[in-house]
Amino acid sequence: MGVLHVTTQGVKVHKRQGQIEVVRPADGSVLARMPLEQVEALVVHPGVEVTTRLLYTLFRLGRLVYLVDAGRVGVLAPGNHPSAAHLVPQVERSGDLAFRLGMARAFVEAKLDSQATYLGLRARREGVRREGCKEAHREASEVLRQKAQEAAEANSLESLRGLEGAASAHYFRALACGWRRYGFEGRRRRPPTDLINAALSYGYMLLLAEVSRALLRAELHIELGLYHETQRGNPSLALDLMEEFRVVAVDAVVGRLVGGHRLGKKHTRPVDQGIHLNDEGRKILTQAFAARLEEPVALPEGGKAKLQEIIAVQAQRLREAIVHGKPYRPYTWRLGGGA
Repeated sequence: MGVLHVTTQGVKVHKRQGQIEVVRPADGSVLARMPLEQVEALVVHPGVEVTTRLLYTLFRLGRLVYLVDAGRVGVLAPGNHPSAAHLVPQVERSGDLAFRLGMARAFVEAKLDSQATYLGLRARREGVRREGCKEAHREASEVLRQKAQEAAEANSLESLRGLEGAASAHYFRALACGWRRYGFEGRRRRPPTDLINAALSYGYMLLLAEVSRALLRAELHIELGLYHETQRGNPSLALDLMEEFRVVAVDAVVGRLVGGHRLGKKHTRPVDQGIHLNDEGRKILTQAFAARLEEPVALPEGGKAKLQEIIAVQAQRLREAIVHGKPYRPYTWRLGGGA
């Protein structure tokens, strides 16, 4: 089974003869069709209408529905709530500051190591060298390796968050050296102010949906955060696990698309003093993200596996750490994973 992303504004998604159809109401044309039994999750993007009949059918079948809008992902997960055997220890763990700090260190260390890896890979590229950004990438990569070591020894969540923020500033400042021609000066989220930020924000929403799906299948409550504070309606645990995959699943994909001239300013539109991807831009990034999930990437212990499988394994490992107290090993993207 797969995930169906519907990104085109103004379309309608409904059920017809055991299939999900995406139609354009203006002329009744069918843009896509997929058998219900092949759909594990439906991701609905802004401006898309879904019929009540289809939602009811998906809920009855226990399928997941994600509502993407304004930088957030809402998850509708009928029949996928964690069992009491998992929920009770998860609630206890979310209140255990020592456990939370240990897990948070792992998430952040893995993220910073992966950022260092990506900058190291980019430093080898001819375009980066031609623009005089090779040294900036290498220097920032070394700083991030050091910050990752410091993260492993942080003595509080507050200090860890401060360290992560400073390290990420180094990371995006180095990327700006190579992406400045796209208007990118650093990470800007609310609202995104340029092509790169719009693509990163949209890509992170796609990743959040994928990670949430993996955690729900592992029977974990996605709102009970460890590094990110638990808040009602906020998928804090999914945001935790996302830290391990932001670079390999999104940053590298965005870099490929803009570097290969497959994503450009023509794929953006102005919204509320900011910049968002337009329909075509969202479609391009969604397809590239789906392809990345199927792509083998390097494992820290050697060898390769599909990225989607790695995310699923990490969700299971997180469950084992929370529910059964087993040691947790985060995913870190190392050289050999491709970019």
